[in-house]
Amino acid sequence: MEETVVRAEGRFLTKENLSEEITFKTNYSRNMLDMNDLIDHEAPPVDWLVKYFLPFDIIGLIPAAGGTGKTFFLLELALSVATGTCFLKPEWVTGEPGKVLCVLGEESEDEIHRRLQKMILKNGYDPQQKELIKRNLRIELTHGSNPGFANNQTDDSHSDFFNDLVADSINQRYKLIILDPLSRFYKADENDATRATLFIEKLELLKEQVKQETGEKIVVLGAHHVNKSSTKSDMTAGMMRGSSAFVDGARWVLGLQKINAEDWCAIMGYSMAPNEKANSLIQARNDPERRLWVRMERVKANYIAPQTEEEFLKISNIPSTGGTLSLSEPPKNDSFASNNRKDDCGSVTNSMPGLN
Repeated sequence: MEETVVRAEGRFLTKENLSEEITFKTNYSRNMLDMNDLIDHEAPPVDWLVKYFLPFDIIGLIPAAGGTGKTFFLLELALSVATGTCFLKPEWVTGEPGKVLCVLGEESEDEIHRRLQKMILKNGYDPQQKELIKRNLRIELTHGSNPGFANNQTDDSHSDFFNDLVADSINQRYKLIILDPLSRFYKADENDATRATLFIEKLELLKEQVKQETGEKIVVLGAHHVNKSSTKSDMTAGMMRGSSAFVDGARWVLGLQKINAEDWCAIMGYSMAPNEKANSLIQARNDPERRLWVRMERVKANYIAPQTEEEFLKISNIPSTGGTLSLSEPPKNDSFASNNRKDDCGSVTNSMPGLN
């Protein structure tokens, strides 16, 4: 009994008792890989936007609760790429300076102005680096506009905003596009897996059209809020609010989380013996130092080695740089942080195992 494949409307069907293949012309464009190339030639190395931390050619997500410092974090990353300086520590190199677009939906112009000045002061940028920031960093605020990616959130049409974003990204040749928060561009039921998948596909379309027209790879990063339970539990890919389709479609997910009282007890070495646990938790909750620390963890990173150690960010409480973030280690902890990491980008740190 002979079988053949009938190709129609992008689906494969089987028919019995047919001796030849029947092909119907469709509008679907398929991208078949060249197996000779895959088998006979050496695979290219990972192309990094931030070496050992964030690869090119991906859709990435940063879930974090409000007040965690995600916008400060994203702006810090944007400044590093725009100036070609390391991001948070020496190993995380950004390479040649490149253009960055930040589309922000929550902060006012005055607040962005204050935050940028604080970060410029903290990082000590020289006049040449400040000129690179002026040239390479673009910040767009979406207050009073409708930046949804679709004309109608019940279909997969492209809005004028989305089409303009694609054209601008091609013309400007951005290396990094930041969308904060994603909910300003999604505008549909976050628990709808079908809608969430279509939205991720739009982000992929943006990335692929830029690559097709310019020949260059980019990174598209979106910040998103977390579900209520995530503030009281370990960070996982499921910490993100809404459908799991968001995380399933992304290739890189970095979680930011304030440190809860129980974890602070472990960091500070407070006793958790049954007769002392209650007092220790009260002490931890009331410790103002605890509120200055954020745990950072790559909860999904498909193309790089897994994270093997905890990473912590400290929020500055100095008025001139308040709110800015630095990679650092909590006051006491042998199990949560490395022993020789310092608190700025130019100091000695541990390298990431398995990536040298």
